[in-house]
Amino acid sequence: NSPLGYTSTRKGDSFTKIGVGQLVKDDARFDFLKQYVVRRPIFDCSVEEDRMQFLCEDRHSSAYAYRLEKKLQLKNNGFSIHYRLVNLGTEHIRTEEYAHTFLAFQDRPIGPDYLLRLPEKLQATSFSEFTDKEDLLHIDECTLGFGKEVRLPFFIGDACRGSHCDHWQLEHRKLGLAISETVEGSVNNINVWGWGHVISPEVFVRIALEPGAFAEWIREFKVFDI
Repeated sequence: NSPLGYTSTRKGDSFTKIGVGQLVKDDARFDFLKQYVVRRPIFDCSVEEDRMQFLCEDRHSSAYAYRLEKKLQLKNNGFSIHYRLVNLGTEHIRTEEYAHTFLAFQDRPIGPDYLLRLPEKLQATSFSEFTDKEDLLHIDECTLGFGKEVRLPFFIGDACRGSHCDHWQLEHRKLGLAISETVEGSVNNINVWGWGHVISPEVFVRIALEPGAFAEWIREFKVFDI
């Protein structure tokens, strides 16, 4: 939602999207789905039997230079992702990070067997955006269910908002399986997106870094029986 330096960048100049590169501004409004001309940062990756480590470093912009480290660790019942972002530039970094989870159990279509649990009672009046063209989303207190198999995309902006919005749990009641995510960091909100093949609960982490400072946060995923 907030690529670095976009509003102050002139058309034809570059702005910074962390983990992607320097993108050339070609319009007055940033579009997440648009394909931009990009100058890519330096990437490195190391792999071991139970872990992977990624490094992304971009010094093309002296104002918004950074180093992003990302470590994935397999565990017996899931995995964790540890992030460390260092501000190497001269300007403050103010942005957000989130993950496209894109989940399904054994390729089962999203439908009545799925149930998503969130940290607070869902209230339509507090959603920043709500798309349910098929009128199939069932909201009951802190849970989101489905009246039938999903055919069209759906979306809830700010399904949960605040520092307590740091976890969710997705269940498949027929299979008796669940997956959960808990985020250790400065969380801001949860959005929920989905289609017939996946559902994607997304915890947003708020990032504010002075030059020379760093931030760390962890995403912990667990898979278990219910």
